[in-house]
Parts: sequence; structure tokens; C-alpha cells
Amino acid sequence: GERYIGRAWVVDSWYITAYEPIRVNGVIKGILFVGEPEINYTALSEDFKTKKYFGSGYPYILDDKGVLTAHPESVGLDVSKYDFTQEMLKNKNGTVVYEWKGREKTQHYRYIEPIKSIISIGYYNDDYEAIFSKLRTTIIVLVLIALAVVIGIIFSIVRSVMKQLGADPKDVQEIANKVAEGDFSMNINLKQGDTNSLLASMNKMVQTIKDMVQDVQKLGNSATEGKLDIRADATKFHGEYKKLVQGLNSTLDAIIGPLNVAAEYIDRISKGDVPPKIIDEYKGDFNEIKNNINQCIDAINLLIKDTYDLAEHATNGRLNERAKAERHQGDFRRLVQGINSTLDRLVGLIDNMPIPVRIVDKNNNVLYENQNKL
Repeated sequence: GERYIGRAWVVDSWYITAYEPIRVNGVIKGILFVGEPEINYTALSEDFKTKKYFGSGYPYILDDKGVLTAHPESVGLDVSKYDFTQEMLKNKNGTVVYEWKGREKTQHYRYIEPIKSIISIGYYNDDYEAIFSKLRTTIIVLVLIALAVVIGIIFSIVRSVMKQLGADPKDVQEIANKVAEGDFSMNINLKQGDTNSLLASMNKMVQTIKDMVQDVQKLGNSATEGKLDIRADATKFHGEYKKLVQGLNSTLDAIIGPLNVAAEYIDRISKGDVPPKIIDEYKGDFNEIKNNINQCIDAINLLIKDTYDLAEHATNGRLNERAKAERHQGDFRRLVQGINSTLDRLVGLIDNMPIPVRIVDKNNNVLYENQNKL
């Protein structure tokens, strides 16, 4: 039987509302209601339908009661009964992994205090893994190409060695044929003290090639297993072999380095830990990725600053302060505009109250005064 001004769920969305009992001879006969939608969740839901992450992923907004307020398909659905929803409402910020419709799914979420809601992005893990599977395939192809180059170099060297004598020509030919076929299992028996013959040089060459092939195979196996930080030890080789191994390592660094940085930054952002901008220099498409991540960091930092500033202004009684929505883009701009509109509705309701309202600081400085001034 008392007046209520505040946030209320009306039909299928949140409103900023005011309720006033209607009394006749002291008896409540009805209620007067006014309200405006808190945020245009319908437009957000339509926009979310166009967003796709890792194939099947999409964003949505969940209020603090576990109701979907903005969703591509299920606006108004109460999902509070699910374990993953309860974990999100409890932790407010972070990542949750769970099984959904027989597939493993991941949600990265963040709590927005001014609207008492969680913004989340979810995707199926197998779709996410498919992207990195393509990367692993690319690395394996590069390793196979490098191995083919090595075998080609080996064959060319062996043909040159066969023209020289350092042992029985048949033995040299047999060794050379095995190396050409990729068989390095043979043992070359050298005469005692023989370090300068052609056969001794072949023995040293075969051992070097064995080591190089083993390192290349190690790189391929590591890439297949997802261990993208493994590198061959170039210090074990000399000359062109060393350059070849260094070139292969450099190729992997050029591919994997920026991806690791991007993965680390995205992981930190998803956990609410916004990192500093990337200052390393990259080329081509990797530089485009760096620029996009830096723009994302700037946009998120600006959104966080404006949101916290509005909250602080409201806490301190400065209800006429607003964020500059034009400094934001896309959904961030709509979010800031929605918060500004919410404050406008709230101040408008207070201004229309039939009693004077004044907010002062501890020094009695007037921070806000509605239209019914004292």
C-alpha cells in the first residue's frame, strides 16, 4: 500500500517504474503506474542475432535473477535453474565450462553493475578447437615441406659424395642409397684414426642429418600435440643446416608468437583483467590482429571508465552527470546511451515527485535539487 519507485519486471522486460496507490476514503481502490523500458533489449536481441563467434557462438544479457533479457532467440526465459547460471550469478565475472545439448560449451561473462546484469559470450568448444586444428595442419604442412627440402639436400650431397673414394665403392653406394631412401639406421665403420676421409665425412653428415630429422620430427609431433612453444636446437648444427633449422624456428615464431599474444590478451579480457595495449611490432595480417586487439582494449577501458564514473557520480549525488555516448561505437555506444537514458528516466521521476528532494554533501553544498525546490 505504499508508493514504489524503481526497477520492475513488466510482462517481458525490465522497466524504470513508479507505482502510486489510489485511495478512496482511505481505502485502496487501484494503483497508478508509469514506466519506461530500462534498456531497449528488443533491439539488442535483434543485433545479437547478427553476432557469431567461433561459428556458433553468440552474445546475450542475463539479469541478476537468471532471466534472459537480451538473447537471439530466448528473451524472457528463466535459466536460473541451471548450474552454469548459478555459477555465473555467484562469481559475476569469469569463465564457465559445461555440457549443453551433448556438447561442451564455454561462457566468458562480465557483470555490469549499473544494469544489474551479466553480459556473456558463449561458444561450443569443438568449434573453437576446429580453428586451432587448421593452424596445426598448417604447421604440419610447413614441417613436411622443410623435411622434403632436407631430403632433397641430402640426395644432392650423396650423389656428389659417390664420385669420391674413401672406402669400398659398393659400401659407399649402399650407404648413399639408404640415405637417399631416408634410411639412417646403418652404422659406418671407420678405420682407426680416420677423420679426414670421404667416408668419415659421410659418417659425420649422416649423424648430422639424423639429428636434424629427429628435431624436425619432434617439431611435427609437438605441433600435432598442440605444444606450439617447442623449437629445434639450432646450436647443434653448423653452416646451412644451422640456417635451415633457424629458419624453421623463425617461421614457427612468426606464426605462433602473435597468436600466443592474442590468445593471452583475449583470455585476460574474458576474465575481467584488461591488459595494456600491445606494443610489439608485427607485419601484415598479424599487425591487423594487434591493431584490432588494441582497439578492443581502448573501447573496453573507455566503457569501464564511463560506467564507473556514472556510478560514482550517482553515489555522490551528482545525478545530472552523463557519459558521452558519442565516444563509443556499436553495442558499447548503445549500452552507454541506455545507462544515460536510465538516469534520465530516474531523474525525471524524481523531478516530478510532488515533494521537494535535495541532495547535499557533508559541507551542505547542494549536489542535486528536483523541480519542487524547498
